[in-house]
Amino acid sequence: MFFVGRHHEITRIEAALAAHRNVVLRGKFGIGRTALLREVASRNADRWAFVFTDFSANGTVVCKSVLKQLLGHSVNDLNARQLARAVAAYKPRRGRKTILVLDDVAKLTRPKLDLLRRLRASPHLQFAAVAERFVSEDDVMHIRVVLDPATVVALDYLDDQSSVEFFSYHARRLGLAWAETDIEMLARAMHGYPLEMAQLISREQRKVSKGSR
Repeated sequence: MFFVGRHHEITRIEAALAAHRNVVLRGKFGIGRTALLREVASRNADRWAFVFTDFSANGTVVCKSVLKQLLGHSVNDLNARQLARAVAAYKPRRGRKTILVLDDVAKLTRPKLDLLRRLRASPHLQFAAVAERFVSEDDVMHIRVVLDPATVVALDYLDDQSSVEFFSYHARRLGLAWAETDIEMLARAMHGYPLEMAQLISREQRKVSKGSR
């Protein structure tokens, strides 16, 4: 999906990672937290290796997912604690720092906090935690303490200019007969909510696909 806006947030995240700080990204569902980190990963592919994992899964699944991406093959003969130690012990071959993205951090149970502490012991990993909006302030504080030093970045809705840019791009891409005033009105109606914007474009794309049959 075409990425727009978030220049300030991208700069903050890049500055934090460059200063060897971890990142805690907050915002409501569908606001574009994971998309933002994937954009940062794409822009900095020569500086950092990003590894994305669903932290809402259990610890065994999380560690197996991370190791498969780091090593290029599955690891099935280790228990949960051994898997966590294997992740923490991983050393990149080229010395490039690995950014472990913990996506969908929801309720922090004691096993999840223990897992986070074990992973945090790695000298070769930095972290970007994507916290759900409903995560309590106490849990967010726990995340910040474990990941210290950490920079918290809050995501809000896209501004009108970014929304207009998004719809203008897709109007051209899909050959839609949207006038400039139509696009501006549409951008205001969506209130800069990326999820609804992406869903609208998906619907328009399906219409175009049906019409071309």
